[in-house]
Amino acid sequence: MKIFLRIKGMHCESCEKLIKSELEEDVKKIKIDIKSGKAEFEFDESKTGEKEIKEKIRNLGYKIEK
Repeated sequence: MKIFLRIKGMHCESCEKLIKSELEEDVKKIKIDIKSGKAEFEFDESKTGEKEIKEKIRNLGYKIEK
């Protein structure tokens, strides 16, 4: 499954690396555009879900825009 999110609060490559390292075990593919805040996550629903991905991103201090 794929989801597309807008993440607010990212400002550098370290932010991107932090999110990727937090999610790498559960998510197959991660694409993040720091400038636009757009992110794409491809994952196996038997391992994780959209709710869990959003929660982990929020726990890192970022906001998810609707």
